[in-house]
Amino acid sequence: MIIWKNPDSSDASFSSWLNKFKDSIKVFGEITDSAACQNCDNDLLLLSGPGPQAFIQQSGSGGSGGSKPGTPGGGGGPAFYCANLRIDVPDKFLNTDSFAIFSQAPGNSSINPIMHPNSNTTTIAVFDTGLDTGVVRKYFVQGVSQSCLLDTKSQYGWNFAYNNNKTLDDYPSRHGSAVTRFIVDQVLQYESNSVSTKGGTINILPVKIFDSTGTGSLYNILCGIAYAANSGVKIINASFGFYDYTDTAINAVAAVLMQNYMQYYLVKNNMLMVAAAGNDNTSEDSIYHAQIGNPLANPRNLDSNYFYPACLVKDSLLKNNLLVVTTVSTSTNQVSPLQNFSDSIVDVGINCDAVLDSVNVIYYSFMNPIQPATKVSVNGPPQYKFYTVTGSSFATPIVTGKIAAYYSLFIGGNVINKAALINKIMTFNPYPIGIRGTLLAPNSNFTKKIRNEMVGSRFP
Repeated sequence: MIIWKNPDSSDASFSSWLNKFKDSIKVFGEITDSAACQNCDNDLLLLSGPGPQAFIQQSGSGGSGGSKPGTPGGGGGPAFYCANLRIDVPDKFLNTDSFAIFSQAPGNSSINPIMHPNSNTTTIAVFDTGLDTGVVRKYFVQGVSQSCLLDTKSQYGWNFAYNNNKTLDDYPSRHGSAVTRFIVDQVLQYESNSVSTKGGTINILPVKIFDSTGTGSLYNILCGIAYAANSGVKIINASFGFYDYTDTAINAVAAVLMQNYMQYYLVKNNMLMVAAAGNDNTSEDSIYHAQIGNPLANPRNLDSNYFYPACLVKDSLLKNNLLVVTTVSTSTNQVSPLQNFSDSIVDVGINCDAVLDSVNVIYYSFMNPIQPATKVSVNGPPQYKFYTVTGSSFATPIVTGKIAAYYSLFIGGNVINKAALINKIMTFNPYPIGIRGTLLAPNSNFTKKIRNEMVGSRFP
């Protein structure tokens, strides 16, 4: 069970409430563990054991300290509390060994343009499965507060999945490393093309919230947000999320906790979170259909099937600090049928590199930035085999990288204006080779056309 002190509450009122709350939980069984990240957020606790587990199961949900169990109160009391949800890397359900054939040679992803170090340094926290330093060798964080670390002399970032300072990516497909590579490649491409405008440098801060199986928790994510804020992070790449229909009562309160937590940290620290719109998950889609009693309803529609943190963009306090990304295709005039959409929630679509059909499943895919392309021996002009990755997780860091390249110049110390930021980076031409992700303007006629067609017969 996660407990977070309401920032408006005094320490005395919180301590008094917490002691009484623990006593009430003990009637369900002992509390065997109470943990807190003392350096990132002293007011974020994790209670575990038979007591908290039984309390959550029997009460249905948590809420604020001023509310009865089962009714999230929005912060009237001294604390918020909710179940600690399991959260998965969304693309673990979309893994495929697909590839695309192109006639163009792969771009030189090892380009080394002249960088322009200055005071305009933007630190990006990558919330993911970690980082393989052999995949991305540039832009490691320098001089950032490492408040969670026991030994910071040779380490960077933090591993919330295992509570140590080893951030190596141990997920089989190296999800976090691929996400990081997308970000860095985009920055390199913008820097190499820039003539009149010189962007600042970037720092990558790996925040490992998923273990070797691609599994994490809401507590890990919340700890990571506080850690990022305390480390001077300006942008969080959030290639993850969870639906609220696995258990509506519990997850709805988890969304309330995440909403208030993000309001406190993102808005207060002028941070931007770039978040994935979410993907198809067949097993959970069946739960959604059963819950609403309509097997024909489209579970990809975020207006009715809520995916967090993406859906929190509708919150008036978070709308400028949260940017939501999905994948589209200009060749088919569609949003990926395996990814989520919403006219009111999704901000931008990234044009995929290839549309692939594998056993009657359509994948809108990007070239895998950590697996080299190979030359295919054929008669006539040479062709190249590009290995691909699929999912909104990979569209998201393409946007993060494009924004990060010049973020310090666009934003500085000013409050984030998301619409202006998107329009500004639209003025730069996409890099012609390498990772081909292209940003589509949220208000373009093409994007509106896609959004209108999403509710048509193409998406049963």
